[in-house]
Amino acid sequence: MELVIRPRTSKAVFVVIAGLGFVATGVFILKSPPHIRGETLVGWAGIVFFGLCAVIGIVSLWPGSTYLKLNDQGFTMCGMFRPHSYLWSEVGAFRVRRLLLIQKIVAFDFSEDYTRGSSLRKLNFRIGGFQAAIPNLYKKAPEEIAAIMNDYCQRAGCSA
Repeated sequence: MELVIRPRTSKAVFVVIAGLGFVATGVFILKSPPHIRGETLVGWAGIVFFGLCAVIGIVSLWPGSTYLKLNDQGFTMCGMFRPHSYLWSEVGAFRVRRLLLIQKIVAFDFSEDYTRGSSLRKLNFRIGGFQAAIPNLYKKAPEEIAAIMNDYCQRAGCSA
């Protein structure tokens, strides 16, 4: 049985609107008469950075660019059209953790047999106490996603 969890669009819309607002501020800084040294650099930096943020938000709104797909073999996380797939046998239990005391995420660790990205996994574990995570982008709450994923994982015989 396959389940696809789609992203919430509200965060992406906010990123687009805020990004475009800051781009407009950068344009305003460039158009106004220079009063302080470095205003041109600040204006261009704002336009480039927040313009990229707006583009990322627009891409995130594109259908099929972001999803979490679960099936009997494993799961696929896709963000910005870049899918990452894992077998249930490659992962352990899913749990909800707080990131920077604010954002909830679904965290998980890999099995000992999983060898890809070992250096990054070790660093993630040292910093956050988990090896990998699923971002809080989806229409379901992290607690619900963790429960669903643990159910799929247990039915597949993994160590969750």
